[in-house]
Amino acid sequence: MKILNASIKSYVISGIIFIIFCIIIAVFISIKIYENNIHKTYVINNFTVDLNPNISSKLEKLSDLDGLKSKQYDINITNNNDVAKKYQILLSPLCNEEGLIRLSLDNRIIKTLKDFEKNSDGYILLENNLDSSYSILHNIKLWLDKNSNIDKLKVDFNIKINVIDE
Repeated sequence: MKILNASIKSYVISGIIFIIFCIIIAVFISIKIYENNIHKTYVINNFTVDLNPNISSKLEKLSDLDGLKSKQYDINITNNNDVAKKYQILLSPLCNEEGLIRLSLDNRIIKTLKDFEKNSDGYILLENNLDSSYSILHNIKLWLDKNSNIDKLKVDFNIKINVIDE
């Protein structure tokens, strides 16, 4: 009887350890999913911007056609001013492979990152006017040039919105 009780205790303890291990893994996965989907809303010169300012992406070598099917990062911009204002979308990669990174802006513009104009805040992806009380949704997709010598690359990016006072 003692041997049976010891055996049952062993199974119960093993089961509890397994359940705790599964919970820890589930929490870790949930945190990673949450971090990748964090959207922050902030206001710049009466522009409300909703975006994930920090993109951490594992870029893969893709054709432009396949790149257009990759994960997109949304940027929602609202002009709360009484007049139209000009804004810029800037992207700043935290790597040295800008010549290998291809991107699509709003599923229309497809360029290598280095082909965009660059200033001290990053690469200027777009400069546009937004009428008073209007909102616009932009999206960015990123991938590696299909002719690059790297198959995959983990890159962190910062997105910034500048409102230009004229």
